[in-house]
Amino acid sequence: MSLVRKHYSIDVARDQCYKAKNLAKERIQGSIEEQYAKLWDYCEELKRKNSWNIGLVKTSLRGDDLVFEGLYICFAQLRKWFIEGCRTMVGFDGAFIKGQHPG
Repeated sequence: MSLVRKHYSIDVARDQCYKAKNLAKERIQGSIEEQYAKLWDYCEELKRKNSWNIGLVKTSLRGDDLVFEGLYICFAQLRKWFIEGCRTMVGFDGAFIKGQHPG
């Protein structure tokens, strides 16, 4: 508001600045729908660059609309470092332990 007042010598309301900012962001970044549509392309590009990368987009159908629920991305190198850095562990499910001290 102060920049507009200084450079153009006009007063603008806060709501006008907010609307103008949102319009500028949408022109630069695209609409939210356009951004979500690019998620599948991004996941495919990750897989194309390295076939061990994982990119999953979770959606659901609500009526006729496809609704975004979540995004999972795992880079191959990070997964490799995580697995190499973890200790080996053996787990037992208590439901199948029988004997003197079950469970």
